[in-house]
Amino acid sequence: MFCRRTPGRHLWAQFPEEAIALLQGRAFTEIHLDHDLVDEQVYDWMEFDERSGYMIAKWIAEHPEASPEAKIIIHSLNELGAERMNQVLRLAGRKQLVIPFVFLLDDSAEEAS
Repeated sequence: MFCRRTPGRHLWAQFPEEAIALLQGRAFTEIHLDHDLVDEQVYDWMEFDERSGYMIAKWIAEHPEASPEAKIIIHSLNELGAERMNQVLRLAGRKQLVIPFVFLLDDSAEEAS
């Protein structure tokens, strides 16, 4: 879906260390974050927190030099995880939106934002 909207202009990372490596080496205008990056997080997300999107959000919050003007979109269906990500970014003064993934699938979501 994201690939269709921005052909040739996206990078994908499945694990926090991959995403952080990408964030360290480039400036982005838009960053999409999901909380549940491995299947186990659906059932016990606190146990697998170090492998979640929260770790990426926390890293971004701790590194204000990393794409400071980027629009950050949290699109997780995990409401508690998304709220934790939103909170850590908000406390760091970052700009972000929380948009459930299902709304990103609808082309009208782009027009509404």
